[in-house]
Amino acid sequence: MSADRELAKEIAGLAKEIWTECFTDMLPEGQTEYLIEKLQSEEAILEQMAEGYIYDPIFFGARNVGYSAIKVEEDRVFISKIYILKSFRGRGLAYERFTEIEAIARDLGKPNLYLSVNRSNEPAMRFYRSMGFFIEDKVDKDAGGGFFLNDYIMRKLL
Repeated sequence: MSADRELAKEIAGLAKEIWTECFTDMLPEGQTEYLIEKLQSEEAILEQMAEGYIYDPIFFGARNVGYSAIKVEEDRVFISKIYILKSFRGRGLAYERFTEIEAIARDLGKPNLYLSVNRSNEPAMRFYRSMGFFIEDKVDKDAGGGFFLNDYIMRKLL
């Protein structure tokens, strides 16, 4: 098994657990499961890696407790995902990962970061604001399967 496939398999397992605990009460019935399969299955992650997304596990000691994914674009870095198991949140792990991503962006000469966040995800938006992000836009995208993504685009200038 290739290293990418092993990483994708490990992250897909984490994603199922994290997304289920995070989004089941926030999204319409069935949407969480649909999005996990469409965006965070092993095959979907491998496709994203082939498109240039860089996935990295987040460790607490020796245990993989989360993951992030970024994509370097022409003039910015897209933070596609940062997810941590609920029992490991509040330990500074997301802060550390954001700091690492900021350093990557600076080293690459990218002047800003951006991400999308569900408009109902107040805890995440509070955290992103504390990290210096601001709401730049509001988007509604058809996710397929009769579901929509109702997000804010948040940006941080470096």
